[in-house]
Amino acid sequence: MRLPLTVWRLCLAASIISGPTTLAQIAAVRGRAFDSLAVRPLTGADVFLEGSSMHTSTDSLGFFHFDGLRPGAYVVVLYHEALQRLGVAALRQPVTLDSGTVTIAFGVPSIATIWRRACGSPRVLEDSGVVFGTIRDAITGSVVAEAEISVSWIELRADSGTSVVRHRWQATARSASDGGYSICGVPFKTELILAARSHDAAILQLLLEPSPDAVQRVNIRVRPSGVEAATGIVVGVFQDEAGHPVPGVRVSSPGLADAISDSTGRTVSVAPVGTRQFIGRVVGREPHLATVDVGLNDTSMVVFPMHRLVTLDPITVTAMSVRHRYLAEIVARQFQGFGRFIDSAEVARYASVPHAISMQTKLTGVCAVFLDGLPSTLKDVRLRSAADIALIEVQRSMYIPSRFRPRRCQSAFATIVLIWTKNWLP
Repeated sequence: MRLPLTVWRLCLAASIISGPTTLAQIAAVRGRAFDSLAVRPLTGADVFLEGSSMHTSTDSLGFFHFDGLRPGAYVVVLYHEALQRLGVAALRQPVTLDSGTVTIAFGVPSIATIWRRACGSPRVLEDSGVVFGTIRDAITGSVVAEAEISVSWIELRADSGTSVVRHRWQATARSASDGGYSICGVPFKTELILAARSHDAAILQLLLEPSPDAVQRVNIRVRPSGVEAATGIVVGVFQDEAGHPVPGVRVSSPGLADAISDSTGRTVSVAPVGTRQFIGRVVGREPHLATVDVGLNDTSMVVFPMHRLVTLDPITVTAMSVRHRYLAEIVARQFQGFGRFIDSAEVARYASVPHAISMQTKLTGVCAVFLDGLPSTLKDVRLRSAADIALIEVQRSMYIPSRFRPRRCQSAFATIVLIWTKNWLP
């Protein structure tokens, strides 16, 4: 059956009229994400339309877009690691689309904004940052109020003349009723020691490595007092740059026996519950410090990226004396930047060997002294002439072999002094 010509004309007119209306119903979202904390575009962020399968990522300039959308109400969701470090799961922004393009913006809060909220002051101190987080019971998961959290650090300053004086600084705060805490005015480009104390929990200490970020989020889980038997399992996985296992890595944690990774690059340690730190060390690779929350009767897996420091030429070793082995360890510690080293020329500037040691440790105290690898005391080394000393090491216990860590010095931050004489070193 053929339609009359007037009907075809009506159909054609309807299609012409409806065409622009359909196009007008297509909308788009354009946006940009900026990291105000790092003062740069937020690249590589995941962006979703909530309730749909549409997904994109921000480009090198922080831009993203969604095209071909129907009119209606949407929620744009953005995820990024920089937000997670601040304790923010995601950023959400609702948009209503009619037609055309809607432009939106996402931003990571600036240090000024964070400082204002956390510190209650509009002024941001130069080169100072904020450490914040939540403290919880490691077994029950409940928040711990009225806990004392402190952050301490060492500052070197030039004194009159040519001497350098070390000052120890500390900032403290108490956790609120929701377990949250914030400590303002701490340096973020130097090593920090965070300590947490509560009347019904064990004392906790953590090493915070220098960070490029002015804001650090450190959540803490403390072990209640009197439950030393509450433990969990920590599996360490040691991998090189290609993801291959690294055997022979020695992993240490305060109060625990050292473990060495097997042929699969793994270690298994039983540790008390709570937040703990483990450091993996092997000659030729950068040491890696990992922080893990050990849960009650739970297993936590920690990946240690062990990056190569230097490629050494192959050598054939037929035998190594104890002296040569110790010397190799000394060279490795120097190469990896562990501790402070006082050579014979510097020792000679002081009135005595104990004086040289005290100038390096007067703020931290000495937990143990070893002379040529054997236990000694500061009283014994008074009899030694400065001319006899080849090298003095001032080390944290976490950076030295377990044979130089007496039971009383199991804290990762205990100061150990290793003295090596010219007669003993090869």
